[in-house]
Amino acid sequence: MSFPVALQLYSVRDAMAEDFAGTIKKVKDMGYDGVEFAGLFDHSAEEVKKICAEVGVDPISAHVPYDELDADPEKTIATYA
Repeated sequence: MSFPVALQLYSVRDAMAEDFAGTIKKVKDMGYDGVEFAGLFDHSAEEVKKICAEVGVDPISAHVPYDELDADPEKTIATYA
């Protein structure tokens, strides 16, 4: 039996800033089933969901800056839900 494995995208943050969709694809090609976001790198939640669906990775969670969460908790939760 195998278990799904996800990558915390903070570990590839420089690559994410350079090529967001391409980096997510590379992560999938490396064998990861899911990703944990560390920011959306100026992409909308809708764009991110579409890219994940196209690549075939599951966004399992997000590392959200406290300032963003504190400023508008409802909006932040809606964005990342």
